[in-house]
Amino acid sequence: MRALIDAIRSLWDALLPGSDRGDGAVVDAASAARRRVAKRLAPRLPPAPVGGTHAIDLAEIEIYDKRRRKALPLRITYPAQAAHAFPVIGFSHGAGGSHADYPLLIQHWAAHGYICLQPSHADATLPGEAASQDRLRHWASRPVDISFLFDSLDMIETAVPELSGRLDTGRLGASGHSFGAGTAQLLAGARLRGHPGRQRFADKRMRAILLLAPQGSGQLHGTNSWANVRIPMMTITGTRDRGRGGTPGWRSEPFHGAPPGNKYLIVIEGGRHDFGGISRSATSFPYARDEREAGITQQASLSFWDAHLKGSADAEQFLKRGGLRDMLGEDARLELK
Repeated sequence: MRALIDAIRSLWDALLPGSDRGDGAVVDAASAARRRVAKRLAPRLPPAPVGGTHAIDLAEIEIYDKRRRKALPLRITYPAQAAHAFPVIGFSHGAGGSHADYPLLIQHWAAHGYICLQPSHADATLPGEAASQDRLRHWASRPVDISFLFDSLDMIETAVPELSGRLDTGRLGASGHSFGAGTAQLLAGARLRGHPGRQRFADKRMRAILLLAPQGSGQLHGTNSWANVRIPMMTITGTRDRGRGGTPGWRSEPFHGAPPGNKYLIVIEGGRHDFGGISRSATSFPYARDEREAGITQQASLSFWDAHLKGSADAEQFLKRGGLRDMLGEDARLELK
């Protein structure tokens, strides 16, 4: 039996040189930084909405953070066969999610001219209810993951040559869903509860943030946590997206706590935590559960990015001069400040 185990280990080492087997071996930085762990994927586009200006492509790589000795799996969704540079969005998944989730949203953005970076955070590998507390332990590594991706754009271009010269480093945004929205808040300068004046995770490169079902005050954030979030911010939640204390208003606190200036709050009538299924993976659920909720999230978020990452005057006018409000109609409530 021992000989059989040794033979299996030898085969494993031959197939995956330099991998972390859990026995103390560390992923080799140089090879991991450039190793493609999956070939280009055939994207499964959602059936709606239409009107994307670009075909899209997907790549999956693994990059290595030498300082933290951490290999970070990454999915990149990007416009295919286009020569110019595009804004870059770092997206943080919810607790227990992964880089393979949110295709209804990510592919929609990419089809309209954005390069989207989706890492799998450490909690992505912790399934089941028993791991819920363990997931919370990794909150501090999440914003560091996103900042590390933006530090590593040249490494990403090396690993995916199709992206060479196409990552616009001057137009960076961050977004996230649920636990991932907490990640985006910290990158935008939200203060940690019990750490007045400290912004340990703020990344000044962020031009705008989009929060989907974010956390209000509680374990990490206090009532004044958002006083320094001065960049454009859109918050989307729903009347059935209940958070702390069972009240949906809790998820609106980042909007109300942030200073005025390009801040938007959308509350979808009857909207649930998954916004019609945007958090599902394309493999298991290629279509929206509720096209109304998913469509609102897709269209409102795209208009926000167009206005505040691409600098589109038409998109900003749509957001602020009644176009977005007309589109939402009775399906959602909009607040601006």
